Amino acid sequence: MASVYFVRDGYGDDNRMVKQESISSDIAKQLFNNFGTHFKTEEWYLNDDEPVNPISNTRHVVIKIESDDICDKFPNAGFYLIDNLSPSVYQEIISQQ
Repeated sequence: MASVYFVRDGYGDDNRMVKQESISSDIAKQLFNNFGTHFKTEEWYLNDDEPVNPISNTRHVVIKIESDDICDKFPNAGFYLIDNLSPSVYQEIISQQ
């Protein structure tokens, strides 16, 4: 299963990555097929010039792919930042599935 996280801007670990749900790699591939991605082997720190504010809104969607979920869209195990996808748009997309 792939894990979907909503991520806040900033550095530090206080509620920066908030796990939303686990989805199959097939569903992940379908959901994110039309979006670009950026890969890292470690967790994402975005706009990290200031500490994370644990009560700020999440702004980014990151999917964590495990080694058994590798596919052509997600060819490596690790963390993928989904381009131009906000948590609210993700929720709209997933609710239509």
